[in-house]
Amino acid sequence: MSGCIKAFRWTISVFLILLIIPTITIGVPLVSVSTYLANRETPKRWLKEIELYDNALDIALDVLEKQKEGSYFIDLKDRIDDEDSDVSEAVHRLADPDFLEESIETVIDAYYDWFEGETDKPEYSIPIAEDKETLVVLLSAGFKEKVRGLPVCEEGFVITDDFNPIETECQPEGYDFDEITRYLEDNADSDEFEELLSKANISSDEIELSDETTEQAQLLYNKIKIYPIIFLSGTIILVLLLILLIPGVKTSFMTTGIVLIVSSVFTTITGLIIKIIINFGSQKGLDEIKDKNYEELEKILGELIRVVSADITRRTLLIALTILVIGVLLTIIGAVIKKKKDNAGEDSTKPSKSEEKKADKS
Repeated sequence: MSGCIKAFRWTISVFLILLIIPTITIGVPLVSVSTYLANRETPKRWLKEIELYDNALDIALDVLEKQKEGSYFIDLKDRIDDEDSDVSEAVHRLADPDFLEESIETVIDAYYDWFEGETDKPEYSIPIAEDKETLVVLLSAGFKEKVRGLPVCEEGFVITDDFNPIETECQPEGYDFDEITRYLEDNADSDEFEELLSKANISSDEIELSDETTEQAQLLYNKIKIYPIIFLSGTIILVLLLILLIPGVKTSFMTTGIVLIVSSVFTTITGLIIKIIINFGSQKGLDEIKDKNYEELEKILGELIRVVSADITRRTLLIALTILVIGVLLTIIGAVIKKKKDNAGEDSTKPSKSEEKKADKS
């Protein structure tokens, strides 16, 4: 009867072993990914680490520079490079690293608030002009670019006193673009300008999300957030069951330890494979960007991929190392238990002192 029970326990134990190894091997990398995705500070840190904010303007200028020769974007790039131009001042205001960092982190926080159910949709408002002077600079640059892109007015077109450069549908020949700046400055105290200043922001007002989309997004986020807890709890339960089911204390500890050691090795290999897959899979897209000579864009995206894959691999290997240490400790405990039993067996074969005295008397 005891032999049947022992065989049954070993059968269940083998099943648990076959369950534990793939659970850890696949589950640990998923834990690494989920812990990063569930933390709103992770994307903020990644963007800082790749120095996106410091290089954003260089990336944009690099893209503009690679446009077809003679195109509007080439001329725009030249005007941005000209430090005395209005468009250069406006672009440098908007591309200020501190402003970009604060703006992007505001958006990230808004989306995470939405994921966590604190809001019905991402809610953010980023002012791009906090005073009239700044708004005049930005609008002046924008409307100048708009007028430059308009077709030339018909021959004989006359600029009248009530000419509105903001609403014009053609570009007067030989037009002085500084007139746009003067026009905006003259109207800076109007009610329309005040209203425009109050709306000079990047906001989430135009975002419309259905209740179903919100529910699905928040459900997915909650699953990602709770997955590490489920994985840890499930793995501990499986390991404890394995220890209890394997016949013999020594055998159970040593076998469980070996299973964890093997799992940690497989997890390490899986983590390295994932890093290779991420880098290899992204290389095709980077090569396409490189073929278009977008060096700055290719460099920043490559750096982002490197940082993300390195973080995931690092955490995966750290967890694998922890599992390895636990496995080694369980194996050592099993070995120590065996040694103690051997000593106990040796002691039991030795005659006690009273038995020795009796033997001497006889």
